[in-house]
Amino acid sequence: MLFKTTILFLFMPLYWSATFAQTNKKDQSFKNTTLAVPIEKAFDKTVDYLQANEMFISTMDKQAGFIQAKAFMKDRKVLSAKMGDRYTFNFILRPDEAETSLSLNIYVEEYNFGGDVKSRSYYYEDKGILKDKNTYQNILVALQDAVKE
Repeated sequence: MLFKTTILFLFMPLYWSATFAQTNKKDQSFKNTTLAVPIEKAFDKTVDYLQANEMFISTMDKQAGFIQAKAFMKDRKVLSAKMGDRYTFNFILRPDEAETSLSLNIYVEEYNFGGDVKSRSYYYEDKGILKDKNTYQNILVALQDAVKE
């Protein structure tokens, strides 16, 4: 009897979390777009777009269709412990017949400082995956326009 009770208490949280995970799916379509060019051209145009917008390309694999770029946006507030945000952009390109499907994920880290005037300590605070739909749409629309040129 004790064995059955122990098994029940061990597997019940797993069951609840699996049930919650299935019912809590969110729409992620705002992170995706389709480019009306073959994957080779889409990849090259994406790299050109990132360089033109002063983003640092940290990782690039043309065969896998993966580009990782970073950008730092300074915070201009005078009385703030926040120095700015570091954005990491992950672009995944996949062939889709004569077109290319593109997926974008943006990871945000907030750059802060603490301590007193003489001994400041700087650190990044993890903010996770960006959920702002407008930011994704602005980047994807600008990228689509750059690919058309």
